Amino acid sequence: MVINGMFERMYACMGFENALMALIEDPESCKDFFHAMADWKIEYFKKIGKYYDIDILNAHDDYGSNDRMFMSPDLWRSLIKPELTRIVEVCHNAGMLYQHHSCGFIEPIVPHLVEIGCDAIDTFQACNKNTPELKRKYGDKITFCGGFDNMNVLDVPGVSPEAVKKEYRRVIDSLAPGGSYVIYPIGGTFEFVEPFLERHFSYGMQFYANPQNRQRNEEIKGWQAAALDFMLYNIQTDL
Repeated sequence: MVINGMFERMYACMGFENALMALIEDPESCKDFFHAMADWKIEYFKKIGKYYDIDILNAHDDYGSNDRMFMSPDLWRSLIKPELTRIVEVCHNAGMLYQHHSCGFIEPIVPHLVEIGCDAIDTFQACNKNTPELKRKYGDKITFCGGFDNMNVLDVPGVSPEAVKKEYRRVIDSLAPGGSYVIYPIGGTFEFVEPFLERHFSYGMQFYANPQNRQRNEEIKGWQAAALDFMLYNIQTDL
């Protein structure tokens, strides 16, 4: 289940530029807003956990552009982290994993997402330059999803199959070993899909340790079925 986050709700109410200005000019009011929004979401998540059989709750709250965060890490820690901590705890108490979606550059707050108990981060993008180091440091505590370069590869009109396959290999070699990784590409076009899947089934499947997944992969017929299963696979351990 996918839910919008606190910062996204704020700029939906007042506009993106006004929201960014408010973080600087009136942080106390922003803090009150985030707390009230978290209170509402917590009650909502409790009901989800009570009445639905949900394995993972995914909250969307983007905190970064392509090369920097929308706010300083200190401001994020002061205004958003305490409320997100409460939300993650409620999800766990309700028997759900908490997966946090945040596009863009969020390297400075990854240790804090780990600290408060986030189970996964998506879609981790290539603008986070130290992703391999983050994986080595926190791979036993959090699952990384994605890691691909959208701006320069996956979303480029007319991107060559060779470029897609090279990008696939770069990401898989740095993030898949050791587990705690989900192959999760996103893109504005579908041009990358065929060479991406081709590389996945010819190379990436070696990292999957579940024999049933391997056998099932051999039986898949057609790109549609392959793409569906491909999105749902979770690398469990390195060979």
